[in-house]
Amino acid sequence: MNTDNPEIGEKEYRLINEVSRNSTITQREISQRLGFSLGMTNILLKRLIQKGYIKIGQLNRHKVQYLLTPAGIAQGMKRSYRYLFHTFHSLREIKSKIQSVLLAEYRKGQRKFIILGDGELADITEIALRDLGRKDITYSKLPQEGRIEEKNSLFLITDPKQKVKGASLDILKEIASFPKKIETE
Repeated sequence: MNTDNPEIGEKEYRLINEVSRNSTITQREISQRLGFSLGMTNILLKRLIQKGYIKIGQLNRHKVQYLLTPAGIAQGMKRSYRYLFHTFHSLREIKSKIQSVLLAEYRKGQRKFIILGDGELADITEIALRDLGRKDITYSKLPQEGRIEEKNSLFLITDPKQKVKGASLDILKEIASFPKKIETE
């Protein structure tokens, strides 16, 4: 077993996931499911076996079984943990950018917001508004375009296909053009 390079790449990680789902899967099935060539699949399997993350068991003369070792399971879990950590960090950053945009509108006197949409960005926008903790801010959420004629409300667009009449902010455009340094109040 070679532990000089314990990190695994994206392709190796995907292969480990396939083996964890089905230990009797063939190399051909792995290559088809992952979109790898058969040769690439073979090289990756050999590399993972050399690293000690997978071992081979002979089921019969024609069939082998790929088994994840404890080190292979740990690598998969480590990679999943890093992915989740990165995802949570990204969500916090997006929420913070949205809050900065909303605070800029608040400083201009805006107190009423209507979140337009029902996807993940709409949910994060709602959380960002709620977590601002401003008692004088009111907001509502509409799943899709509506004919609400709310005076003094700012529509927060969370889907680029949405169009509204009246004052609006495209949240996605706002956070995409946001500077790296996040302003907080």
